[in-house]
Amino acid sequence: MAQTGEGLAPNEGGGGGTGNGGTGTGGGAAAPGANSNVVQNTFVVSSGLYDVSATQYPIQFDPGVPNRQYSYTGPTALLTDTFSGSITLLSQVGAAAPTTATITRTGLTMDQWVAAIKSAFGSFCIPYVFKSGTTGYMAILSPFQPIVPGSATDITLSITALSITDDDNPNLNFQFVPRITNSLGIQSTGQYGWAMGIRDLTTGHISNMSPVATVSTMLYPSEANLTFNASQHYELNNQVIEVYRTASNGSSLLYLGIAAFNTGNVYTFRDTFNDDFLNPGIVGPIAEANDPPPQGLFGMVAHSGSLWGIVDNKVYFSGGPDTTNGSGNEAWPPSNFFAFPGQVILILPTASGLLVFLKDDIHIIRGVDSSSYYPDMWLAGFGISNPQAVDYDGQTLYVYTTKQQLHAMSQSAQHEIGFDIGDIFSASFPAASTNLTIHRGSSLDYALYVSNGSNTILRYDPRQKSWSPKSQPLMGVGRVNSLETSVGVNTLLLGTPTGKPNGLFRRDLTVWQDNFVSYTAFATIGTMMVAEPGATARFEYVAAQLKAKGSLPSIFVLNNEIDSTVVPFTQVFRPVPDPPDLPPAQTLVARRWYLKSSLTPIPEIVNTVQVKMSFPAENAANEVLGLYLRNQP
Repeated sequence: MAQTGEGLAPNEGGGGGTGNGGTGTGGGAAAPGANSNVVQNTFVVSSGLYDVSATQYPIQFDPGVPNRQYSYTGPTALLTDTFSGSITLLSQVGAAAPTTATITRTGLTMDQWVAAIKSAFGSFCIPYVFKSGTTGYMAILSPFQPIVPGSATDITLSITALSITDDDNPNLNFQFVPRITNSLGIQSTGQYGWAMGIRDLTTGHISNMSPVATVSTMLYPSEANLTFNASQHYELNNQVIEVYRTASNGSSLLYLGIAAFNTGNVYTFRDTFNDDFLNPGIVGPIAEANDPPPQGLFGMVAHSGSLWGIVDNKVYFSGGPDTTNGSGNEAWPPSNFFAFPGQVILILPTASGLLVFLKDDIHIIRGVDSSSYYPDMWLAGFGISNPQAVDYDGQTLYVYTTKQQLHAMSQSAQHEIGFDIGDIFSASFPAASTNLTIHRGSSLDYALYVSNGSNTILRYDPRQKSWSPKSQPLMGVGRVNSLETSVGVNTLLLGTPTGKPNGLFRRDLTVWQDNFVSYTAFATIGTMMVAEPGATARFEYVAAQLKAKGSLPSIFVLNNEIDSTVVPFTQVFRPVPDPPDLPPAQTLVARRWYLKSSLTPIPEIVNTVQVKMSFPAENAANEVLGLYLRNQP
């Protein structure tokens, strides 16, 4: 009377059966989405199980285990006792050659019964009598040596019917059960359970265990045949099906072996092993300990020996070093998470702990392992609006906040490095799209780059604590990122924004074009004070020193004004050598532009001045080495 487990929750015990032949099946599907890497298919445990509640006692001689012995058990039988009854035995050599013999005898002693069995089955079994004084025990021994699994020969001997009683004592019955080798002791009965899991041979990870199939009140060593109808041939994906079993009356699933693949995607395993063969060091994962990552996981980082990721307002972490069987990076127990009061935008590992960025605040998860992790508030009011608004350089954290402020933070202090250009950030750098990256190319190429995700890049030098003129590449600006493209070589990369043709560009310090197209460039210097407050000076000309590369810039001035959108710049012309009496240089160009060369009159009595230098579109390494104003008090 076999039983089948149906509708089982993940990893719960499934079906177990007792009865004729001792069969049990375990099945049932896992909860949808909760345990997607569990073996879902039903498998069957059957054959050769001694069941004390049965009326028949099947004895299987497994060819894979030589010298299998079965012994009579029951009240003490004297060698001189006589027994009457019948016994039916089945021997099989090859799938289509069964031999059945029924032996019926009256008034035979144990020795005579042995002779009768041997006569009926010849070399297929070796019956004999254990003698201990006047007490006798009958045994049947399988003499066959192991054969290769899957070969054409399958040697089986079983007792399928038994009705033998003592002539003098009708309560003394034969029962043939597995016997401990070289001992008259009989194995005790117990409950056993089997489960299976998928092992990935590439990563070493194993799935959660399938539902458990159980058979109770069974003796071991005996024989259990496991059959599993798979949905695929796992070995083609570099995977195998591992079989686990509990010890007698145990609860932990211990490693037993690997199931064999057969045609039709059927896997089989023949279990003839006692508890000593089980590996207590390899325990089958249950209770969803080896779950796959939760659906929607993103933003994964490595921290404190585990992988961490985000789903909505929760931060999950993998089993890591707590995973006893499988890959700690692929096992995600569903209880391994922390919840926060808002959408988690980014997680970032640091020496102080795992930083958790929300839109309003920054939290931190401290601790070194799953037993000591705990969340805490780190900085209130410093949240971010997109995951690219943070970069980490050494022990310095750069953060562009939801409030459109750019901060540099370390363990000792925090500074708003974007304060000097806060008006530019507020006007042109939305919190939702601004992204930043630290680029360490060399001592001459080290800076923080900030993109507004549309058309502008700003460059900040952490050593000089200064900002360069903004850059507006012709192809637009989406994401900027500095990546190590070869060992020791970092490349500053730019991706085009939404609405522009897709492209990925790299910065090349030997090229002065945007995607092979020359661009214009200009810089506004000032406002500069040329006289003390409340005083004036006579402003005569602008002078500049440049590398002898490309064209001379056009020079514009704006005197005593600060907003060129209201009062425009005025261009000055006809540059002359500076100073006029020096011979021309080959690598340096020094020129001065007099105000009186302007086509429009410019006031020469000034207090403040702005100067604009504008270069034409050309593929040249234009570089300004210095600029000064000539004035008379």
